[in-house]
Amino acid sequence: MIFNKISITMKKIFNIILLALFCTSFAQAQEGESGWSMTESGFMSTSFAQAQEDKTFEFTYEGQTLKYEIISETDVAVGKQKRTSRRISGMSTNGIFSRDTVYSGPAGDVTIPSEVTFEGKTYKVTSIIKDAFKINPYLKSVSLPGTLNSIDKKAWGHCSELEQIEVSPDNQYYSSEDGALFNKAKDSLLAFPKKRENLSYVVPNTVKWIEPNALCNIGCLEKIEVAADNQYYSSEDGALFNKAKDSLLAFPKKRENLSYVVPNTVKWIEPNALCNIGCLEKIEVAADNQYYSSEDGVLFNKAKDTLLVFTLHNKMVAYEIPKSVTCIGSYAFFSENLKSVTIPKTVKSIGKQVFWNCAVESVVISQGVKMIGDFAFANSSSLKNVSIPQSVVTIGTGAFFGCDSLERVVIPQGVKTIGEAAFASCRKLKTVSIPKSVTEIGGWAFVDCGKLDSVKIPKSVDRICKGTFACCKTLSNLEISKSVRSIADSAFIGCVDLDSVMIPKSVNSVGADAFNRTDHYLSDIDFQTESKKRGGKETTVRHAVCSLKEADWIVSKRYNIKTAWTESRIKKPVKETTVIVPDSKYERWKKVFEKCPKVKVAGAKQQSKEGSELSATRNATVVDTCIVNRDGDTIWYNLDMEAKTASVTYKGKDRYSNNKYSGSITIPKKVKCNGEKYRVTAIGKDAFLNCAGLTSVTIPNSVTTIGEWAFDGCKNLKSVVIGNSVTKIGNGAFRSCTSLTSVTIPNSVTTIGELAFYSCASLTSVTIPNSVTTIGEYAFAYCKGLTSVTLPNSVTTIGERAFYNCDGLSSVTIPNSVTMIDEEAFMYCTSLTSVTIPNSVTTIGTSAFAYCKGLTSVTLPNSVTTIGEGAFSGCTSLTSVSIPNSVTTIGERAFGLCRNLKNINVSKGNSHYSSENGVLFDITKKTLIQYPCGIKGIYAIPNSVTTIGKAAFEYCDSLTSVTIPNSVSTIGEGAFSGCDSLTSVTIPNSVTTIGKSAFNGCKGLTNVTIPNSVTTIGKFAFYYCTGLTSVTLPNSVTTIDEWTFRSCTGLTSVTIPNSVTTIGELAFGYCTGLTSVTIPNSVTTIGERAFEECKGLTSVTIPNSVTEIGKYAFADCENLKSINVVKDNSHYCSENGVLFDNTKKRLIQCPCGIKGNYAIPNGVTTIEDGAFLVCAGLTSVTIPNSVTSIGGGAFAGCAGLTSVTIPNSVTKIEIDAFRDCSVLTNVTIGNSITTIETNAFLDCTGLTILTIENATPPEIYGQILSGVAKNITIYVPAESVEKYKTAGGWSRYADKIKAIEK
Repeated sequence: MIFNKISITMKKIFNIILLALFCTSFAQAQEGESGWSMTESGFMSTSFAQAQEDKTFEFTYEGQTLKYEIISETDVAVGKQKRTSRRISGMSTNGIFSRDTVYSGPAGDVTIPSEVTFEGKTYKVTSIIKDAFKINPYLKSVSLPGTLNSIDKKAWGHCSELEQIEVSPDNQYYSSEDGALFNKAKDSLLAFPKKRENLSYVVPNTVKWIEPNALCNIGCLEKIEVAADNQYYSSEDGALFNKAKDSLLAFPKKRENLSYVVPNTVKWIEPNALCNIGCLEKIEVAADNQYYSSEDGVLFNKAKDTLLVFTLHNKMVAYEIPKSVTCIGSYAFFSENLKSVTIPKTVKSIGKQVFWNCAVESVVISQGVKMIGDFAFANSSSLKNVSIPQSVVTIGTGAFFGCDSLERVVIPQGVKTIGEAAFASCRKLKTVSIPKSVTEIGGWAFVDCGKLDSVKIPKSVDRICKGTFACCKTLSNLEISKSVRSIADSAFIGCVDLDSVMIPKSVNSVGADAFNRTDHYLSDIDFQTESKKRGGKETTVRHAVCSLKEADWIVSKRYNIKTAWTESRIKKPVKETTVIVPDSKYERWKKVFEKCPKVKVAGAKQQSKEGSELSATRNATVVDTCIVNRDGDTIWYNLDMEAKTASVTYKGKDRYSNNKYSGSITIPKKVKCNGEKYRVTAIGKDAFLNCAGLTSVTIPNSVTTIGEWAFDGCKNLKSVVIGNSVTKIGNGAFRSCTSLTSVTIPNSVTTIGELAFYSCASLTSVTIPNSVTTIGEYAFAYCKGLTSVTLPNSVTTIGERAFYNCDGLSSVTIPNSVTMIDEEAFMYCTSLTSVTIPNSVTTIGTSAFAYCKGLTSVTLPNSVTTIGEGAFSGCTSLTSVSIPNSVTTIGERAFGLCRNLKNINVSKGNSHYSSENGVLFDITKKTLIQYPCGIKGIYAIPNSVTTIGKAAFEYCDSLTSVTIPNSVSTIGEGAFSGCDSLTSVTIPNSVTTIGKSAFNGCKGLTNVTIPNSVTTIGKFAFYYCTGLTSVTLPNSVTTIDEWTFRSCTGLTSVTIPNSVTTIGELAFGYCTGLTSVTIPNSVTTIGERAFEECKGLTSVTIPNSVTEIGKYAFADCENLKSINVVKDNSHYCSENGVLFDNTKKRLIQCPCGIKGNYAIPNGVTTIEDGAFLVCAGLTSVTIPNSVTSIGGGAFAGCAGLTSVTIPNSVTKIEIDAFRDCSVLTNVTIGNSITTIETNAFLDCTGLTILTIENATPPEIYGQILSGVAKNITIYVPAESVEKYKTAGGWSRYADKIKAIEK
């Protein structure tokens, strides 16, 4: 009776579950997964859906075969393209090759047809699903048909070679321009090709929204610009910002300048932009930025408790993270130079992907860190040593995935969880100790740890998950504790050395394939994202997914120019594992494994009798290569049948995943194949690419060419013998051979190609023979161990950056044959103490010896005619320089930043230049060109001088005062920039022009009097002169240019003369000490942000002459209480201290000092951009029915605003309108609203109720509610609830939408 009741109950439960599953499936079929637009093809009938479930097919059009999915009776979608077992390697941000990724999809130029045919029926192609072309490195262009109405925004994930997307002109939903994908109106940029040929891009003025994935690819450029009249985005210094320039959205990865200053306006940097900023050498932050800071080129938040980015080219080799840091951001460490890192005890958690793809070799984690996050050290292929403290409790998913150099790991007592794939593909890991504290070892945790020989599962573990020790080929000693109850499928699959294993009595279930010993697998490990709720909060969880495909056959293929593909098949051996089980369970386990021919089951007693006879026979390894030479080395060749020559090529199917040359290899002069002999004449392109196991190579005399990238990335290659016949060492031939200590180049070589020995960090000496004529660009760059170089007389050209950053190079001999030392040839050779330049040299290129900080002397011969811009800039040990009479051109800043330089002496016979008291002038002494930075104290400029040249005194930080004579008419660009000890300067009446940045950063300057003769003051002229308290501007000046006095925080008052007509953008921005300013009646234009963040300003009067006031002109002036406009001004007016246009239809600026309640006057139709920006004292605002539009950032940062009612008249709410209104709890939007722009309510953390009275869902762009309260409820008209839940953009908030309560 009891059994019957339970049976009936279980049936009811089962039926309920079936019904729930059916309803869920039906709801999903109705909703679909929306991309950028809703489909118009309708929903398929239930009967049709059942009949066509998972119906996929292939169709060939114009030579390309694509996979399609049937989605309705008439329509198909472009589906996920076929994955193959072929593998490729991608280049990571820091130039280190990443783990293998599976290639999928078609190649080249793809045209998607408008119609396809399947089983005699024609279907219309209407959509492209998510990941359709994911990880396709060979897709170059895509042409889209007019029938498409839905494209998932993640359709093109990781298409690294995609150059162009084109859309048929008759498409009603999408369009394309300049290779990028837009919606039809071209106000949303949806996808951007990652490998666009033109490395600069101008965002069109129509664009209001850029999809995050498109932003990511835009960051692969050199330069990003924005059309001047775009209302939503802006650019500066090649980077992309929002219009307000407080969010840095995309940063160009290929930017030429390797340093960057984060502007002071920036409050937020997008993660992808942060990632690309990491490709630099140095990051700095404007001193008055309130959100970010930097130290030693490393980027932090303002409080320096979060480390955000340690850059790729940062030169630090060892780094101790400051103790102020408690958090490290994702992807924080990109560095190619950093070898060791110490993490302080203040850091409690090492976050996700912190050291992803980093070159670090040793990491010390201090006691106190509790968690090593997901992928924290993933793909750090150089990591050899890591100390895990006892405080660590969790090692996250993929934490050490792909750490190829890690040989030993001690997991301390205290660790409870080892995450999925935590140590996957640690191919050198030999030993690992798992403590008794560990209760969970995730699936695939140690998959593909090919050197792991023994494992003991502790008593605290009760299950061995799927694939945990799969493909651990050398695992021979396995001890499973009596606490284990289950062993999942594939747990020890591919462990070919595991001859026997004892299963304890406690085990109740074992996967049939758990001990399969097949010798070869094609494995593909991937990580899938899933959203889960934990503790009431939604969180993202990543799971490891690994597919193991047994390969009984290995196919070997090689293509020869003279013949077709050749193919050979070799059978792989199959082995058995003896599973020893308790005798009492023998029959049970025998049945479990009887369908698995690779497992032999034995009872414990039987095993003790038969002993080793039960062990599987070990078969000899079968070689699957082309030719084995006399020394036993297995080498692949491309054979030329006619010429009877052979070229060494990569091993296996492709150059990336299967190239496994290792040990010491001797290449023979000749090889024999099918009875024919072939002479080995070349090492082909990529032949030994990334062969990390290769230690030495002998190249015979028969070889004449070493191809491009031949030994690139052979990081353990220590010695190379190059034969006497080699004439050319190709581009990148030995790039990143970091263990190579010396190389002898034979007399036959004439050319050393670009990047030939780039980053051979252990190379200490190199002998370059007399035959070499050309040393290519970057040939020996970053060879940090190189101490001396002798260049032979045959060399005529030293390429750009040839010895760049060889910071161990202490001496170099340049021969008489060299005529030009190219740009940056020896830049950053910091150990170079002296250099003798021979009489043959005529040109010293731009920055040729820049930042050679150890250089104490240099002799310039009489042959030199040109000294390039910045040639010796930053040579801080240089004390004197003699310029010979042959010199006719000296570039700007040639000797700039030489802080100890005291004398520049020019030979008397020079007809172009002269010197006096060590200062460099032109021959007439009318232009002062360079003042040596090492001269201290006071300096009087000679009376003959009329022009102070560009950067003449730049960063002369020991200069305290300077006397400028009446003869000077021009103070050049950057003339005194960075002279922070300069306390006073008198500008005489003769001066007419003060150049751009002339006194930029002169922090010690307290007052300046500018005479009446000056008519032009350049941009940034007194920027960041923080000590400047007063300035007198003459009547001769008509324009105060952009940023002229920006960040002069000590400036308290300024009198602007009647001659001034224009006050430029940010002219007085961030002058926080400015308490009063008088704007004369001559001024017609006040630029954008002209007085932004002048926190001491309490009132401003606008005269009647003003016709134009830029956006945010008085924004964030927190004490400003009134902006008063003179009554007869014909363009503007004011009421109660608030600024309007003269019709009072546009509310332009409400003073930030206003407090309490404010009622906007009736008649106002537009609340302008930033009108109430950072009005922190504003608690409530009444918006009348006359208002139709609320501008971008209109109420952003109103931290006291608690509730807002937006009337029925408003049709549009612009971008960032209520951003950062942190205590705003309730917003009601009237029934006329049609558009809400992106981030309208971003980070309104207190917002719990949003009521929208319009029955038609307004159009929204991107995330409008990012960062609001998690428990927010969106109330809409009852009849429109379903409309909102399925509408584009609103569907993401479906679970928050409810009917308005009546």
